[in-house]
Amino acid sequence: MGQNRHRYKKTTNLNPTLCRRGWLLVLMVTIICLFPLQSGHASSQRFDPDQFLADIQAFSALEDRSTGTPGNMAAAEYIKNRLTSLGFDVVASQHFAVPTLQHRQSSLSLSPGGPSIPILPFLGNAVSPQRIPAAGIKGPLIYVGTGEPAAFNGKKVAGAVVLMEIESAHNWEYAADMGASALIYIDRGNSPKMIFEDKFELSPIQFPRFWMPAAQARQLMGSFDRPSTTPVAPQVVLQSDIGWTLSPTENIYCVIPGTDPEYEDQLVLLEAFYDSSIIVAGRSPGADEACGVATLLQFARLMKEQPPQKTVLLVASSGHAQALAGMREFVWGLSEKSKTIKRTQKRLSARIKQTRATIDGLKSCGFEQGRFPEVEVMPLVDRAIKERLKTEADLVSRQLMQARMQANNQASAKSIQELALLRQQLRQLTWLNSFKGQQFSEDDSRLLAQITNRAIKDQQAILNDTQQQYDYLKDVNQLRRHARSFDMSAAVSLHLSAMVVVSVPLTTVGCTLLGHASTAHPATANWMRFCAKPVKLLSKCWVWTISSRTACAPAGKTPGKISLSTVRLWAVKLPPWPVSMD
Repeated sequence: MGQNRHRYKKTTNLNPTLCRRGWLLVLMVTIICLFPLQSGHASSQRFDPDQFLADIQAFSALEDRSTGTPGNMAAAEYIKNRLTSLGFDVVASQHFAVPTLQHRQSSLSLSPGGPSIPILPFLGNAVSPQRIPAAGIKGPLIYVGTGEPAAFNGKKVAGAVVLMEIESAHNWEYAADMGASALIYIDRGNSPKMIFEDKFELSPIQFPRFWMPAAQARQLMGSFDRPSTTPVAPQVVLQSDIGWTLSPTENIYCVIPGTDPEYEDQLVLLEAFYDSSIIVAGRSPGADEACGVATLLQFARLMKEQPPQKTVLLVASSGHAQALAGMREFVWGLSEKSKTIKRTQKRLSARIKQTRATIDGLKSCGFEQGRFPEVEVMPLVDRAIKERLKTEADLVSRQLMQARMQANNQASAKSIQELALLRQQLRQLTWLNSFKGQQFSEDDSRLLAQITNRAIKDQQAILNDTQQQYDYLKDVNQLRRHARSFDMSAAVSLHLSAMVVVSVPLTTVGCTLLGHASTAHPATANWMRFCAKPVKLLSKCWVWTISSRTACAPAGKTPGKISLSTVRLWAVKLPPWPVSMD
């Protein structure tokens, strides 16, 4: 990009509203080339800047739209309401679940037994959730500025909780290497996203990090940043409850029927994600990331006013921050073979029936009274109880190993003996072919009653998960009924930015989709031009890669100082999946 910087020298002062108009005009007309409108091309007046801004404000006001959060669910409802209000007949959802980190509660106490202050975790590890046990992390609180090695001189770092400025690059690693137990970033405001992303760690190191605004830190700790080797607080307590959860979410789609019989079997997919990426728990308004879905809603309104000749499938996907999980689920739903889906649905249905029978059988067991379920159900009950017995034996073995490593007194020896006897009892019970018709001692009956209750919980969890998968397949079948009969002629994903941009011409590659946008505002006249290179893959469909080099003039900045970036529309071939979106 840097080597092309000398090519673009023209600058201009533009009103932000006009810039947004020009930007959306280029995108809209480009998409229209893929699915022509019934009444010809739309003018720039069809873009509603007030509604566009209102949509972005509505999304960002949710504070956190990351997958699986209440804000994510509220965003989905907002999109469905907007599409339904436009009067489309088919507005539906495809539900699915994806693993996400869910934060429940974190707190900081400036002294043991003191009041707890809420604090937000920094989600900077790809694997480890950085959960802190209920007892908490305890240690002195020290301030090290930007975390340069010299800032640690004269301070006891081992076991300490470190205060460090957010603009500190990778210097958190120095604190971790020196034995600090946790770190709190101090943010003085207006920190760019790049600073946060730079601190993301892929290895599963256990080193909890948190985020705190400087104003809050000043209010709680006074002049914490004064030069001193004395700790800011002699002992603080950090607690954090956060972990991986299988989070439900949904894709929303809307079918807009085509009007031209010539294209009655063709479908164009237009997608934008509505979730936001998250770095600090609870702080993910994602205004910039909302530009794509706000543009999608603009297209929905435009196509309601002027129906397209080809059928259009609008998709607002979730799970974008989880490796495009929503789009992958959607594409799988459209492209998977029908016999595979039917086979999976049949397997899940049989498992639901079997698991329910197992739960009923477990509930009917009475080991002391010699009460057991019917003969055909007993093998299911035996298997469920044995699986739980093996799990309990493994857990006791782990406790026994830890107790033997820490044995140092008579009480420890007694505990080791009790654990060894319990493990032996569990293993002996797993050796039985069946529990029906056996004579159990009082201790065995009591233990089996406990194991049975836990086995019921295990089976209930299996039933809930299987039922959820079965319900998700119902959504897939509904989606296929709406879209499977069409041939996918193109699929376009909107990955848009909120930067104020002016589009400049590119040298034509392949064929030019549009001429100069002479009907635009005079300030941008003859500047808007999109070029596209068609690529034919496996004779399945045409895939258009549409891009434009842009010169960005941020509102209020001095003319003459511009930066270069790229605005792109990706047209992805379907099937198969995945396709690189880089």
